[in-house]
Amino acid sequence: MHARALLALDEDPHVQRKVTELMLSVLKDTRTLPAVEGVRRNVRTRHRLRVSDVAGMFDAIEEFNDVIATERGSGEPARVISVRYRRPVGPATMHRIRATLRYALNIAIRQERLIGLNPAAVVELPDAERPKALVWSDERVADWNRELHDRLGIEQQRRGDRRNSWRRDRPARTGTCAPGRAS
Repeated sequence: MHARALLALDEDPHVQRKVTELMLSVLKDTRTLPAVEGVRRNVRTRHRLRVSDVAGMFDAIEEFNDVIATERGSGEPARVISVRYRRPVGPATMHRIRATLRYALNIAIRQERLIGLNPAAVVELPDAERPKALVWSDERVADWNRELHDRLGIEQQRRGDRRNSWRRDRPARTGTCAPGRAS
């Protein structure tokens, strides 16, 4: 028997490197690289990856979401700037992070025999509910346009001659063009 085959996960000092290599070799699609980076940043891969480690990663993500909300709501410019380009991680993104980790660990189980149980498969996350589609009725569009013009006027007064560069929410987050398409 090969000596590596005798090493258990808790005895292998290079688990994080191996899992990272597997994730990068298997997930060659460039759209998944941000998810791989997120997993690498958030999972503190120890010699033994447990379910509590993966659950702790998601708890840390939720805690950081709370930090972002607190800092933005503080009103203090320095605190708001500290989270300026950080966006909270939503439930759907957490499900994608879990799926990426699960997939990589499944490959590790099949190819390298690094671990026997996939801890990412056991972790439970809250459901990611999608917003209900709303029809962009004439009334909603009129309200949206009215609010937009009001906000533009206020923003123009505040900024003076400077150019406006900000986004405004649509009448419905998942708006549709025709009433028959909303279900």
